[in-house]
Parts: sequence; C-alpha cells; structure tokens
Amino acid sequence: MKNCCKCNTKFKYIEILKSIWNIGGYQYLKCRKCNTSFEIYKGMKIILTILVCMPILFTPLLSKYKNIDIIMFLCSYIIILIFTSPFWINFKIKK
Repeated sequence: MKNCCKCNTKFKYIEILKSIWNIGGYQYLKCRKCNTSFEIYKGMKIILTILVCMPILFTPLLSKYKNIDIIMFLCSYIIILIFTSPFWINFKIKK
C-alpha cells in the first residue's frame, strides 16, 4: 500500500480507491497527518484509460461467444481492474 512521502503515514485502501474511481473524476489523495495532497501521475491516468477501453476494442473478437459470456467477461475485467488499481497506481505531490 502507498505511504505519504513526507510523514510516512500509510494510506488506507479505501482512500486510494475513492481517489482513483471518484464519479466526478480523479480526486486528490490527502494525508491524514500532514495534509499533503497527492495526485495521480499523468502517465498512470493514460494507462488506466487504455486498460478501461481495451476490452471494448476487443469485443468484436469475442463475437463467437454468447452475449452473456461477453458481459460476464467485461464485468469481471472491470471489477478486477477497480479493486487492484490501488496497488499499482502511483501518486505524486500536488503542486
């Protein structure tokens, strides 16, 4: 899990998850102790966007399967992506 680079406070999983998958867009991650704000690296935003869109691009290749199989695959993929993202998304101090 991620730590604050100033005071070494460990961020909670749910805090990171909310900052990445906020409905209104990406949200800043704020340290509880020192109030330092962190933002997601731009490169990580691009990677995340590509990973979200990738299954949509490959859906025509899955056309030989039943629609329910495709829907189950896409749902599983998105759920796995959402719940693993706090482990591999990197943050930097907001300027």
